[in-house]
Amino acid sequence: MLMNDNYQKWIWVELITFDNTQADYGVQNYLDRCKFIPDGASLLLTWAEFVLGYKGLDHEYELHPNEQSYGGHLSSPERNRQDWTNFQLKGLIDEFHKHDIKVYLSYFNMAGEYMKDKMYLCETSAFNQRAGSFNVLKNLADGTPFEDVLQTATIKVLNDYNFDGVQIADGISSYRMALQYGDYSDEMVNQFTEYSKIVLPETENRAAYIWSELRQEWIDFHTWRWGIFYNKYAKRSKDAGKEAVFNSAWTRDPFEAIYRYGVDYRAVAAAGIDGCMVEDVSAGLAILSEQDNGYLMTDKMRRRIHYEYLTTLMMNRAAMPNLRITPLAGIHDSHEQWGVLEHMPTSMVRNVICNLNTLFFDDGKYKSITDGPFFCLADSLYESDWNFIRNCWNIGMIPENSKPCGVTVIWSDKRLDNEIAEFIKNRRTPTYRIVADLMFAGAPVFSIARIENIEHLNGPLLVTNYDLLPEDEYNSLKQYKNGEVFFVGEYKMDYDFDPKYSMEKCHMLWTHPLEYKPVPEDYYRKFADEINQKCGFPEIIKYRESCEIIATKTDDKHYRVILANDDYYYNHPMVDMKIEIESVKCLTRYEGYPLSPVGTTFQCRVAGRGADVFDVVLK
Repeated sequence: MLMNDNYQKWIWVELITFDNTQADYGVQNYLDRCKFIPDGASLLLTWAEFVLGYKGLDHEYELHPNEQSYGGHLSSPERNRQDWTNFQLKGLIDEFHKHDIKVYLSYFNMAGEYMKDKMYLCETSAFNQRAGSFNVLKNLADGTPFEDVLQTATIKVLNDYNFDGVQIADGISSYRMALQYGDYSDEMVNQFTEYSKIVLPETENRAAYIWSELRQEWIDFHTWRWGIFYNKYAKRSKDAGKEAVFNSAWTRDPFEAIYRYGVDYRAVAAAGIDGCMVEDVSAGLAILSEQDNGYLMTDKMRRRIHYEYLTTLMMNRAAMPNLRITPLAGIHDSHEQWGVLEHMPTSMVRNVICNLNTLFFDDGKYKSITDGPFFCLADSLYESDWNFIRNCWNIGMIPENSKPCGVTVIWSDKRLDNEIAEFIKNRRTPTYRIVADLMFAGAPVFSIARIENIEHLNGPLLVTNYDLLPEDEYNSLKQYKNGEVFFVGEYKMDYDFDPKYSMEKCHMLWTHPLEYKPVPEDYYRKFADEINQKCGFPEIIKYRESCEIIATKTDDKHYRVILANDDYYYNHPMVDMKIEIESVKCLTRYEGYPLSPVGTTFQCRVAGRGADVFDVVLK
């Protein structure tokens, strides 16, 4: 089965993926295994030294091991690292172009020789510790913005090698450090005070003072500063006839991207960037270890990850409605040594299918929240591997004219800004967290729409933190006549986390959730029950506490039902469609897979951490 052409398909690869002993560098062999032509390939060359220390294409020279493979790792499951030259890299790009495949350059915020006499560019923690990575927002010693040097050098390389664009990747698209933790160097604090016109008092701990007393101003400064960075990059790229996409800020939704990292996705999109690679790591994060994450996740935390990242993708889609969004589709990584395909393939099935069947209302209709996969990393994959991967995406594709059998979350830009301010003051739970908790509790929440499109919507709505909406938006929701409106406000409860002085765990490491006000377990469960009872959607009536349902329909008779499993073992959820069933067919199993509906219900076996897709026809 070929891969569906209804969405973008991108691959993130290293040079070790290909074979420089072949005339075409192994590109045709690679494509023969894929059985699809990617829209684009992003070549991961690891570090910025590739552009900062660029030697041109006037003569041939050997690339650094870091550029030949991610981090210079010696081998992949398929081959040992080969010695690549700059001419061979140019030849590989030319081969991709013969197949009409765009090629992007990607690298992280690490450098070699260039940084030896410029250690002041390093990211600097609240404890005045320099990291091994640079801060793109700093200035050189002569006052030249480092971003100008880096971006100009990158455009030069894109032109010379005939790259089609750049993927602004980890550490370049945002800090590696969270704002709580850095960068509090003299350079960045001076930029902050110049922007804000604030005179800081004499204090022994400048970082602690800024974070506790000037947190909103510190965040505002960074959203402004990153806005400058992205406006420059978008203009430089477009002037050169190149494209630019960016990685989301360490897997975060719009709220946490601003609060943790100072990056406002809305401003990035408005700058003219071409797309976003949303770092969706849900399939792999749940199986990572204490050593990987910096702390040991509980079983409950692991079970929640799927819902948190599905919500993240929904929110990112709503915040960037017109941007191409191709989420990271995690496969494996020989350097980082994780493998969803090898170690938890059922999780890949669930991730792909649920993402594709979660919807965004735009231009008068619902569509998938994803524009397609950004396969990571797409090396050392054989024909059977690609068969499995393609099958996930082909089966998961939603039928035309699909509509959600659930409540549609309402997105508001103005409410997001108010939620940031409220979270700083009293840790008020933001929309992202409320929606994820409702999903986890079994609420049918798998579609989202922007507030300005409300007059074109039909069906029930979910409105979170309604009192933080501006008056005109709130009134438009109160006047909505096309379905039930469920309002969720603040759950008031005392707790001992001081939002002003208490620090996040793991220095706000991206793998660790923020601290939120506690909410009783049954609060969201009761709310989910109310939605199901009032709206009469298909719902799980057996094993609901361990399983998820996503249901869409194309008309009153034809439904697409996804059943997913939170546990690491088989579950047998029973679904009540609320109307008598005529037939059920499982698309993820073999032809003739036995299913015996009884009245309005059917039951099936779902693999641990997996998902199955059903076509249901009602009488």
